[in-house]
Amino acid sequence: ISRSPSEVELILSILRSFSKSRLGKDVVASASKHLLLLE
Repeated sequence: ISRSPSEVELILSILRSFSKSRLGKDVVASASKHLLLLE
């Protein structure tokens, strides 16, 4: 499943907002793994 650039940018922007919180670190870590799998 390929994502459009706009979707990826939206996800990254959401991750940036989450990264400001303590839980964000875990979210970004898990999300990064999923993004690598999609590539």
